[in-house]
Amino acid sequence: MALARWKHLCIDATDVESAARFWAELLGLRVVRLDDGDVHLLRAGDEQAVWVNAVPEPQTVKQRVHLDVLAPSVAAVEDLGAVRLSADGEFPWTVLADPEGGELCVFVRDEVPDYRLYELCVDCGSDHLGIATWWADVLGARLVESDRGFSYVERADGLPFEAMVLPAGAGTQAGEEPHPLGRHCRVGAPAA
Repeated sequence: MALARWKHLCIDATDVESAARFWAELLGLRVVRLDDGDVHLLRAGDEQAVWVNAVPEPQTVKQRVHLDVLAPSVAAVEDLGAVRLSADGEFPWTVLADPEGGELCVFVRDEVPDYRLYELCVDCGSDHLGIATWWADVLGARLVESDRGFSYVERADGLPFEAMVLPAGAGTQAGEEPHPLGRHCRVGAPAA
């Protein structure tokens, strides 16, 4: 039995209008502006929203949470204002930065749904299984432990994405920090 239910996803931004346009177009959502300057991104008939909230300070460190999205091409996401951070073929996905420098991963597909949020990725260090177990219990979800160094949570009522992925990092060795993004990419700088 779930202890909690997913409500909303929040994205902090110093330029709410730019961030809202980028994420709405990328995810296939419509923009609803609020009187306080924040923005909701919504799907028709959906009770969940992605909030884009105004914050005074820019991003200065790597985020522990990022979105994985589906797209017909990496170029389509770059055309929206994203900057490529990973080299071609470095991963089975492509790492980009949104216009504010926040990381996202793009999974290219031949057929892309109207709603393109694929997964939520939470960097959690070496205890990916413990943290995933906690989330599965809280959300009443199915827990899956992969033999490739990560766990994920799926099939929770109301999740607006396929899975919450909790990586320990590809090839993590004792004493290394968790996620491959932290070792291979510098936020805001394109890959060489």
